[in-house]
Amino acid sequence: MIPWEKGLLKRFVEGDFESIILHRFLYRPVKEYVENPVEVLSQVKRILAERGVLVVNSYLLDDDTRNFRSAETFYTEKEMRSILEKQCFRKLSQVKIGDALLFVCEK
Repeated sequence: MIPWEKGLLKRFVEGDFESIILHRFLYRPVKEYVENPVEVLSQVKRILAERGVLVVNSYLLDDDTRNFRSAETFYTEKEMRSILEKQCFRKLSQVKIGDALLFVCEK
């Protein structure tokens, strides 16, 4: 994690939040984005209350986004699901709203 991320997440204690939304936040660590997405998710899970919910909405690499300027930072749908599954959330589901695919993780 880069220093500002560590400082931000350390301010919160276990169970501080009923829900957290990561909107266009989780990307491959190849640019100025999050240095270690797995560590961020681990800290986010720590500060979620029991039965809390995490919603993740990020650009995913697919035929529509392959030509975006920052496409090399995008995870595929399968990769994003795998990263979230490794955090051992109680339930992981996907919801499609318009062009957006939301990952909903229940602790």
